[in-house]
Amino acid sequence: MDKSSKQRSIQQNKCYFAWLNEMSSALVEHGVDMKVAIKAPIMATPDMLHTNVTHKLIEQMYGKKSTADLTTVEMSEATKIITNIISERTQGEVFIPFAEKSQTDYAEYIRVQKVLKDF
Repeated sequence: MDKSSKQRSIQQNKCYFAWLNEMSSALVEHGVDMKVAIKAPIMATPDMLHTNVTHKLIEQMYGKKSTADLTTVEMSEATKIITNIISERTQGEVFIPFAEKSQTDYAEYIRVQKVLKDF
């Protein structure tokens, strides 16, 4: 089985939900109304992002209804697209990259990624 067809890992799933927490917290911290980020009049929560953003994106992109059905490559692609869309729609104020593997210091990982993005 090649890497592109391997189901998303348990570790990747943990990282995904940590990413949702960070993304929703950053959106709230910056006062970003979800109408700006995704054209919906609701506040960001991990569940809202999972259900209303990720699920809609993966259904359109891959015809799949659950992140459990994604391959590791599809999970990486989907989170990168969401990160880029939100970053673009918030003029770069909210940029929360997805960590493929567990990060012992997720806040430091995000800080370094922001520095690299702005470099």
